This record gives sequence, C-alpha cells and structure tokens, in this order.
Amino acid sequence: AFSRSFGYTAAEVRGKPTSMLYADEEEWKRQGNIRYNAGAEPDISPYLIQCRHKDGHVFWSENIGAPLRDPEDRLLGFLVAGRDITERLQAESA
Repeated sequence: AFSRSFGYTAAEVRGKPTSMLYADEEEWKRQGNIRYNAGAEPDISPYLIQCRHKDGHVFWSENIGAPLRDPEDRLLGFLVAGRDITERLQAESA
C-alpha cells in the first residue's frame, strides 16, 4: 500500500526522513510538533496533509497516527496510516 501511494520501495525510504513524503515541509514540522513528539499529548484525530509521490505529483492524504509503546509504556515511536482522498475532495468541490 505504501509503494502504491508514494511510488517508493521500502529500500528507497529506509533511513531517510519522512519529510521527503510531504509537499510542505513547514506543515510536516507543524504536525510533527503537535502529534509526533515525546512531550505531545496524544492526538489521534484524523488530519489532512498534502503528500508528494516519488514522481512529484502532490495528493491530499487523510492521516491518523498513534504512539507505539513497549510493555513498560516507554515510547518506541509513532505509527501513521494515511489514505489518498484527492478524488473525494475534488468531487466535493465540484
């Protein structure tokens, strides 16, 4: 699903910053500060953000994320799932 959405293989993105997947680095930073840092209050509500495919085209993604914790409740990282809603947004505005 990731490769279909973004055009990258796992090997192409492994070890690289997730900012490469987003159209607007400032919005990526803003959402990261709100949702994906150790000191943030968990916010698992969906949000819209523009993403960038490997070929350069930009699409709207509805994302939702959650912290991943070990059995001792230590933060391991974050899991984010998104879906391309570009067509839905275009239909709604038509």
